[in-house]
Amino acid sequence: MQRFANRWMLLSFILTAGVLVSIGIAMFTLRDHSATADVSAWPPLTMTYIVEVPVNDLSVRQVRRLTYESTTSWVEEVVQAEDVVLGIGSFNDTGSYQKVDGDQYTSFDISTGQTQTETIPEDVLRIPRAGFDPVPIGVIERALDKSLTQVQTTTRVCFNDECTENAPGWKLEEDRSVAVFADDARGIPVRLSSFVVAELRVHDERIPVR
Repeated sequence: MQRFANRWMLLSFILTAGVLVSIGIAMFTLRDHSATADVSAWPPLTMTYIVEVPVNDLSVRQVRRLTYESTTSWVEEVVQAEDVVLGIGSFNDTGSYQKVDGDQYTSFDISTGQTQTETIPEDVLRIPRAGFDPVPIGVIERALDKSLTQVQTTTRVCFNDECTENAPGWKLEEDRSVAVFADDARGIPVRLSSFVVAELRVHDERIPVR
């Protein structure tokens, strides 16, 4: 299995944010199956975010863009990345991507030119990275028996064509970890310990949290 594909898969499944470890099981068991579809599922959106990627003993800064249609249709691309210099040479992940199309998962490593494709089992939800499993804010609050607090973020957030700089969001603090979500009931993260969103474009109307 190729180097890049291994790294994508590892980052997609390991929960790097302590807050997600604390509430992950509770969110799964308390998922609101009775909620209307427009709350329990994310709408189509485009998210540009900054992430620090571990490569050996290094931490490499990347800018990635997620084009999301549904849990079974999305593409995550590396749009900007620092060069990584190792003893055997250097590489840059700009242009690499991973995507899900139905039951097919594909990853492409720009540095090797190699593509890997696999079939996703029926009972598996493949997400771009930890925290990208749609869970409404109301479900999170009930799982932890606490209310999120409203804060100002550093993220530019757009609902359809209406954009707000440094948009308001909702903060969750749990076990000394912090998660911040957009001001929308569908629980779209804009900051976790592993990434921060620079711009979020939601191709839908905002659904108020309160």
